[in-house]
Amino acid sequence: MFYKKIYLLSLVLLILFAVFFYKKLGINNEDLVFYCDLSSNDCSFLINDKNISIKSSAKPILPMNEFQIFIENLGDYKDLKAKLFGLNMYMGDILLKFEKIGENLYKSDVVISSCPLDIMRYRLSLLEGERALNLAFDFEVKR
Repeated sequence: MFYKKIYLLSLVLLILFAVFFYKKLGINNEDLVFYCDLSSNDCSFLINDKNISIKSSAKPILPMNEFQIFIENLGDYKDLKAKLFGLNMYMGDILLKFEKIGENLYKSDVVISSCPLDIMRYRLSLLEGERALNLAFDFEVKR
């Protein structure tokens, strides 16, 4: 009986400790996610009083063909990266590095894999170095 109380108390303290440090470190896995029909249109979103746009050099985006993604008016980042991954079929993560090519313009070269699904939905989740920016864009690619 005594051991059960000690065990339960330890478990509660461990959970409280984990929750406290989770919030203290500012870890948040919830992205602000926007849908963009990037395969046919350029998109703009008003986020924190900034008109952020995302564009693709290929319309339509085709699997196994290189294209560029451009992000404009996001802000000033020294190490802007992204993780690109499938939502309706996991095929691994594609890690992208953006290069700054203008005052407020970033570019990354991308090649996405082909899959057996007719429509593949991808998420582009932005990072500063290894830190998540909690901002993501979803788009679809038709086979």
